[in-house]
Amino acid sequence: MKVTIKDMEYKIPSFINIENYVKLYNIQDLFDDEYYEIKLINIITGAKVEDIMELNHQKIKTISNYILSILPTTNFVFEDSFELDGVTYGFIPEYKNMSFAEFVDLDTLLSKKPNEVMDNIHIIASIMFRPIISKKSKHNYKIEKYNVDTIEERAELFKKNLDIKYVLGGKFFFSKSVKTYSTYTQPFLIRMKMKVKMWMRVMKIYWKLRKEIRLKKRSDGLPLSIESVQTILQNTK
Repeated sequence: MKVTIKDMEYKIPSFINIENYVKLYNIQDLFDDEYYEIKLINIITGAKVEDIMELNHQKIKTISNYILSILPTTNFVFEDSFELDGVTYGFIPEYKNMSFAEFVDLDTLLSKKPNEVMDNIHIIASIMFRPIISKKSKHNYKIEKYNVDTIEERAELFKKNLDIKYVLGGKFFFSKSVKTYSTYTQPFLIRMKMKVKMWMRVMKIYWKLRKEIRLKKRSDGLPLSIESVQTILQNTK
């Protein structure tokens, strides 16, 4: 849809990306209905509020109704794959076989307060959806191994260009599936809690050793002692 505001033509996309959805989410309770329509158009088009307010009431209604029509509702439909910029991304195919790192990262981010979840929704998307590396059929595929080094770049790409419907559907599916699976397999939760505690202990040891190495390097510690600590540190990592 194209609209003209103050002699400037603006193109309204056919979907709401993550960045704009978060902006709309953050203002949903701050404005009355009439002003919300103005802010809605402002966020999606980038046009100035004062310019939008000069439009006649009927045109504002028409534009805002179109934007609301492409805004996802609460009836989220889960889609396990999509293509973006020539790359096909797939949702985590077997959540029961997720690595400890990706499970903890997702669970941690999704357990935050609603506004905090929204602020991190592009990061959540980059964990849930990763490039498909091999494919047997539409729903039978393998995705790229979880790697925190690739998250930031993918998260920024998703933030600007990905339809929010994929993220909301994936978020709903993950939360529902893990909850259902955990309900019927209590050992799953116990193992996860044990792993979290173990991880915390290891990290304390790791940072303690790093501090020890720095102190020994600043003092005149024996090279053998430093080498020994560095070996332990490497093994811990």
